[in-house]
Amino acid sequence: MAAVRRGVRGVPATVLNGFSQIFLAGGPWCGLLILVGLAHATRPGAAMAVLGSVVALVATVGDRFPGRRGGRDVTACPGPGEWQGIRQGLAGYNGALIGVACWMTWQETEAAVVATVLGALAGVVVTRLLTQLFAAPGIREPGLPVLTAPFCVASGLFAVLGAQYVPPEPVPPLPAGGAVTEAVEAVLGNVSEVMLVDDPLTGALVLVGLAVASWRIGLAALLGAVGEYLFGLATGQDPDKLIHGLLGYSGVLVTIALGAVFVTGPLWVRVAAAVVGLLLSQATAGLMVHLPVPTYTWPFIVPVWVVLIVLWAGRTWRAARRT
Repeated sequence: MAAVRRGVRGVPATVLNGFSQIFLAGGPWCGLLILVGLAHATRPGAAMAVLGSVVALVATVGDRFPGRRGGRDVTACPGPGEWQGIRQGLAGYNGALIGVACWMTWQETEAAVVATVLGALAGVVVTRLLTQLFAAPGIREPGLPVLTAPFCVASGLFAVLGAQYVPPEPVPPLPAGGAVTEAVEAVLGNVSEVMLVDDPLTGALVLVGLAVASWRIGLAALLGAVGEYLFGLATGQDPDKLIHGLLGYSGVLVTIALGAVFVTGPLWVRVAAAVVGLLLSQATAGLMVHLPVPTYTWPFIVPVWVVLIVLWAGRTWRAARRT
């Protein structure tokens, strides 16, 4: 019970940690800056994000306490390792993204609230299933993380089943301004669009928050945003979408994941992994436009999984050669 009381007192920090985990970072101050940035772009969306995070947190903790659920007896409370992960925000970040997506999809408070609650609960189920899958023998070896897959599955499913999802309308015309202004807005838009909003101040606050959490993650996010913008210019991508961050947000997460979080070893290995991940991200995004579901962050998830599997296969092959 002492652990439960400590957990209740730590709910605000845990929820804020969930916002930082959207970008694979940690720390309540980072999460607070991200939440403030989101609220600047959309207060209702930020409110839905908090609701989704809290619902997912409560559902995750509640599912682990003693009782009978789903025809099985649950007899063990969360262990120290599980509590640590929960406090770090791993139970809430998908719920936060689901909340934003529900607001952006329905744009109406009552429907968004219901969708957020149901979506966050569905996200917890998907998280649990993926966690069990990735821990199964023969699959656990690459150490695949769940990432934002529960958000994509739950939000995409609710959007399709609710027949509410409509492809985005054409983005606004390019704002008046010089090349430098447009480049800055595009880079910051790449960061803010991770949370489904196009707002330069949001992107700036997120970058500051990430730098507070870890200079490596902050730098990786900035390099990913700049790299995606330069890639878009070099390949002649739609300038309207490019400047509003619609083509580069997944690359920001890919660069963080492969350049600063999951890949270890020499710098050149992490840089190479991030570059390959960015190329795969572009390919995945190109495929997603042909599917009747929102793209969301699938162009981040799929490349990271592929690169981690390839790196694991390479390590296994080298180890086999030495024996």
